[in-house]
Amino acid sequence: MKSLLVATDFSETSLAAEDFAARLAVRLQAHVYLVHSYLPAYPVTDPMVMVPLVEEGWEETYQKEAENRLQQRAEGFRKHGIPCDTLVQIGPLTDVVLAVLQETAAECVIVGRTNDDSWMTELLGTQATHLFENVSVPLLMVPVPVRQGEIGRVVYATSTEFDETEALEKVFVLARALSVPVEIVKISDAGGPAQQVPDSIRTRFPDQAYTFQQVEAPALAEGLEAYAHQGAAPLLVMGAHHRNVITELLHPSQSRQMLLHGQLPVLIYHLQEK
Repeated sequence: MKSLLVATDFSETSLAAEDFAARLAVRLQAHVYLVHSYLPAYPVTDPMVMVPLVEEGWEETYQKEAENRLQQRAEGFRKHGIPCDTLVQIGPLTDVVLAVLQETAAECVIVGRTNDDSWMTELLGTQATHLFENVSVPLLMVPVPVRQGEIGRVVYATSTEFDETEALEKVFVLARALSVPVEIVKISDAGGPAQQVPDSIRTRFPDQAYTFQQVEAPALAEGLEAYAHQGAAPLLVMGAHHRNVITELLHPSQSRQMLLHGQLPVLIYHLQEK
């Protein structure tokens, strides 16, 4: 990944994502596109409508202020030798990100996430889940707070139920660029059968170095986080299929649950439908 799109709203959540993106960009020698989107506000002419007043010229003023703030954030990247371009654009975040991806061919989207376990978040999702459902490139979600320290390993959470060789090929490329080992982890119920590396992985990557671990835990997020906290700071990676809204409501995917509730940075690759 030689180009990263980082979405920011200037919050503490976004700052954590920017900091993590900077650490990643230095290691990958990647170009960063720092993007801020906002929605328009219209002056209210009906005195009976009780909403905050919006002065004329608000949008132009906000645009200039946002551009200045974005440039200040971009200087933080540039001081570390990271090429960084900025863009302030009006519109919903997902629409803006899709447009920037088309213009720049960025290879990964990075976004922050606060801890919100409300039922509305569970039902409607977050900016991270909305982005994942619409973009075709990998998505990296950074929660707040985020574990500090350099990335010391790439941990791939396998389901062993799908063909994940395409995602794993990208994982090995990423790990080589970061000069860190790859650990493949399978989370399973306590007392379940012993798991082995799937034949598809052994056959496709006979010369790749990696370790395989089976971890017993009642839930994926709980098992992954317990495992990840045992060693060096990890970059957690998962593969996921695009799923429609009804399917997600009836059978929420593990990757979506990690985007909503995970306490570790998680990079999600799209698995191709067979």
